[in-house]
Amino acid sequence: EIRRESRRILESVTMEVAVAARALRRTAEALALLDARLAAARLALGYGGSAIAIADPGEGPSLDLKDLRHPLLALARKPGDGAVVSNDVALGGRSARILIVSGPNAGGKTVLMKAVGMAAQMARAGLLVAAAPSSRVAFLDAVLTDIGDKQSVLGDLSTFSGHLGNLVRILGASRSGATLVLLDELMAGTNPDQGAALARATAESLAERPALAVITTHYDSLKALGEGDDRFANAGMEYDLEHLQPTFRLILGAPGRSYAFDIASRMGMPAEVLDRARDLAGGSSVSLETVIARLEAREAALAQEANRLADATAEATATAEAQRTAAEALERRERELGRHAREAVEAAVADAREALRVIVREAQAANTSRAAEAARAAVTRAGDEAKARLAPPAEEEPAPRPAAPKLEPGSRVFVERLGKDGVLAQAPDSRGRAKVTVGAMTVEVAADDLRPARGAGAPRPRTTTTRRSAADEAPSPGADDPLALVSPSGGHTLDVRGHDGDEAIAALEAYLDRAALSGQNHIIVVHGHGTGALRKRVRAYLDDSPYVARWAAGTPRQGGDGASVIELR
Repeated sequence: EIRRESRRILESVTMEVAVAARALRRTAEALALLDARLAAARLALGYGGSAIAIADPGEGPSLDLKDLRHPLLALARKPGDGAVVSNDVALGGRSARILIVSGPNAGGKTVLMKAVGMAAQMARAGLLVAAAPSSRVAFLDAVLTDIGDKQSVLGDLSTFSGHLGNLVRILGASRSGATLVLLDELMAGTNPDQGAALARATAESLAERPALAVITTHYDSLKALGEGDDRFANAGMEYDLEHLQPTFRLILGAPGRSYAFDIASRMGMPAEVLDRARDLAGGSSVSLETVIARLEAREAALAQEANRLADATAEATATAEAQRTAAEALERRERELGRHAREAVEAAVADAREALRVIVREAQAANTSRAAEAARAAVTRAGDEAKARLAPPAEEEPAPRPAAPKLEPGSRVFVERLGKDGVLAQAPDSRGRAKVTVGAMTVEVAADDLRPARGAGAPRPRTTTTRRSAADEAPSPGADDPLALVSPSGGHTLDVRGHDGDEAIAALEAYLDRAALSGQNHIIVVHGHGTGALRKRVRAYLDDSPYVARWAAGTPRQGGDGASVIELR
């Protein structure tokens, strides 16, 4: 009974499975595909793979691999190991279709060639490639290789005959379709002269086919192909002679040296053996090694020069950007100053008009000849004041220029442009430029700007062109205070009445800049009484300004609390 019941249950379940068999098979296939994709993604994380572009089949076979790495080396890297050496390889398209790679033994030629083949196969299989995302690979029909030793005692194959059998099949299979051919040490294992001839003939035959190829070799005849035929390109594996070890970096554009004599010499091979070996090698082989060595030295020099040029270009770009920024700032400053100047003119015109209206109104109310005469005089005064506010300061008659000082290093001189004494640090050069130390600063000035120091009895040059009346120069009741020595009618007065706070501060800041550069010691800012808001804003700015040593409210003659008298540092 138990067996019968078990059979019944199994038959029932089997029928249910049979009904859903097709869906179950599709589910199993989908799960297998997802599992494969997940495994590929996990593997790609291990070797740092990228999703690269697949070239259009109509463009023909081509490879453009950036930062190519061998995925097995990347997977074998342990924490603390250095990064896997990457190289750029391009075949087809605008590049040559056949790459001839030469260089020392154990220099990385075969590893590079295998990395190229694996990249093509991984892209064909839908795997991420161990290269930069900017790489590009054509969808190739096949990757044909002859790598390693095919000798066999049972198969009656020597090293050379084993390679030949492979090559015959490769030449037949590469006649059509997009293929990649990888040939390691082409035609090695036989007579060097005959092997070199066979290798060159094989390479030229491949160049006639629609195939891409990477060929590693030590034959000079193959290296020569890369210099005289556009279908071929030379590349060499770099070798560090100082430390006697390969760097595994591919150097495009020049064949690699075998370094056999150099390595043997550094490893202690007797000199007489090396000399004899060079004689036996023949002049052409040694000469080619010498030419390659010169090319490598020139390449290194060009790389250093390119680095210096890149640094100089970056510095020039930064300088140009700084100059552009400074020019823009200067232009903004000029526009701001022009705006303030226009607003000052408009304010002066408005004040003059208001004064004229008041005078006319008072004269009409009085209606007497004396009032008319007084109004006429008042109009004249208002016009003079308006012209004085709008006109630029009059130029004073130039004072006789004192004799030029004796310009010897160490002598004291007066710098007209700065209005300060200094010590001559360097006599004028052929351009008439001298260096003068003024305080803690050394500046370069024209020799024509130098005069005898004021301590030597020479008259002090005027540093401003402002007009001062005799009354302005007279001491005021507060003459003991240096702030009281400045008159509001002089040229060192800034009137900000009628401006809002931001405009007044901008005008004051620009005025302080010019005053400090021209060597002024005191200025007066007229802000008026009003509500007191503008006065507070101006004086708060003066408290924080680096130009201001101290300030005080004006005397009654200077405008009282409607003006602030400033002593500059």
